[in-house]
Amino acid sequence: MPAIDVSNTATYTMRDLTQRTARVMDEITAAGQAAVITKRGQFVALIVPLADAEVQRIVVSKPSPLVDELERREAEADAPGAQTYTSDEVAEFLRKHHGR
Repeated sequence: MPAIDVSNTATYTMRDLTQRTARVMDEITAAGQAAVITKRGQFVALIVPLADAEVQRIVVSKPSPLVDELERREAEADAPGAQTYTSDEVAEFLRKHHGR
């Protein structure tokens, strides 16, 4: 991984991120600069705001195997004879048939 200069970035602890996630993300976005996340004094992550990067447009415009799979499953669910189950029904089925 290439070296990253973090000398002029905001620093947040994992505790900050866990307890105030929305506020931390708002601050990072408002500053328009990357922020470092630390855990026990060690750098563990760099959060980069993407507000001006047009990331959503780029991601949505590219074909995605995940999107293809979700569309396939949706089409199967709409097929005649398809049945929908609740999570409780699935859990009960698994308990009965797989001992889980």
